[in-house]
Amino acid sequence: MNALEKYEAVNRTESLEELAEIIKLLANEQGMIMGRSYWHPIQPMIDSCLDSTLFNPVLFTRSWGIRQQASMLIAQGKYKRKEK
Repeated sequence: MNALEKYEAVNRTESLEELAEIIKLLANEQGMIMGRSYWHPIQPMIDSCLDSTLFNPVLFTRSWGIRQQASMLIAQGKYKRKEK
């Protein structure tokens, strides 16, 4: 997948659950995504997507618009909270 296809895949997501699946696809074998200066572990991003009470935009890399998409989906209310 080239860079444009990665941006498009991220921007097509309509929920945080979908974004979590794309993040998994973009990660390397060690579960990391390269940011601008260091590697980001995907598990905190996925956890934030699957339980919005954990949402923290700083946990998301800006690579391929992931942080922007996550923030937009939260702002639009396209998330689920885990039942307690």
